[in-house]
Amino acid sequence: MGSGPKYKPIAPDAVSVWSGFKTKEKTYDEFVDFLGSIIVPVCSFLRPKIGLNAYIPSLPNPENKPKAIPDQTALLFWESKNISKEKSNTVVERLFTLLFDQTYSKKNSSMRAVKQYKGIVKANQPYYLVDEESDWMHGTVYHKVGYKHEGQSEEAFLASIKTWADAYTSERSDGAILMVADNYVVFWEHFPRRGMKASSSFNELGDYVTLFLDKTAKSIVPPKEGVWGEWKGIDLIRDNCVNIHLERV
Repeated sequence: MGSGPKYKPIAPDAVSVWSGFKTKEKTYDEFVDFLGSIIVPVCSFLRPKIGLNAYIPSLPNPENKPKAIPDQTALLFWESKNISKEKSNTVVERLFTLLFDQTYSKKNSSMRAVKQYKGIVKANQPYYLVDEESDWMHGTVYHKVGYKHEGQSEEAFLASIKTWADAYTSERSDGAILMVADNYVVFWEHFPRRGMKASSSFNELGDYVTLFLDKTAKSIVPPKEGVWGEWKGIDLIRDNCVNIHLERV
């Protein structure tokens, strides 16, 4: 866990869930290379200056992945609930709009705000299951991406994930983010110290789906030179679930 000005607990509703689907104009290899060398580094270096507090991008396993599962998932934590909207007209965010247009499908990709879970699961609405402030840049983050079982209806799938969410026990976790689409689920769980084990509920979620990502986020510390350096970025094939240590303002 961090301390001093670098440790910034954030309210659970000041979080965005990104579901990114690559544009048809890029091959998967081109998409991954552009993410690792441009999108993720530039986001890591520039967005903290407009309120980004933690950034956890991931790539589900592409092998036999159903098209409905995003090519990329990410959690973005902001200093306050509305700051990303307030800063949407800054030069940095206009730059990101241009970069995103070259990278992602506008039709399928989405950034969604998180709400508190109150016993109702709606498709494509992210929820937080633990009502605590926490600093996701520090500690341990676990992430799962899974697809509904073969032959399972969308209604039965949503109902099964609701059953799981109703029974969720955080144990020592201080943060948990869930989003369910019609046929896939993404879930993140955070613990305040490194090496803390995932909850039994996190592990049990794997029984409800076919998994395409089941990872502990790897801590990545970008070089201090920032955008002025010669950093080649991140190999997102090798390190496909990362927690970027941002230079916070």
